[in-house]
Order: sequence, then C-alpha cells, then structure tokens
Amino acid sequence: LGLARIPLVAATALAFGIVHLPDWALSALTAGAGIFWTAIFLGTRNLIPLAFTHAWLGTLAYYWVLERDPWSELNP
Repeated sequence: LGLARIPLVAATALAFGIVHLPDWALSALTAGAGIFWTAIFLGTRNLIPLAFTHAWLGTLAYYWVLERDPWSELNP
C-alpha cells in the first residue's frame, strides 16, 4: 500500500480490535495481539502460523483472561 510500517501496523491492529467489539476487554486484547501478528505477517507473508496462534491464544484468552467458556456459549 506504500504506507510506512508503524502506521500500517497500528491501523491494522486497531481494525482487528474493532471487529471484536462490543466486548471491550476482548477488543483490547485482540488489538494488542494484532500489533504482533501484523508485524510478523509483514516479515513472513504467511497466514498459516498466524491462524493457528489466533485460534490457540483466543481460546486461552477466553478461559484465563475473560473467564468464559467458549464451548458452552456455542452450545447453550
């Protein structure tokens, strides 16, 4: 896109956090993770490890940080 790396990472992380609204805690966590994931993607251009870490860390964040059970939310 021709943008400098730091603004690009910041904008992408912010967008990643916004799509996880209206849960503000989850949105803040994902925006923080989006900083690292975007920086990693810009260096490697590989989505597969990012997809696995997104699923793995997202599940752990639900259990340990948000103290919610994502499985029970899918099967009420």
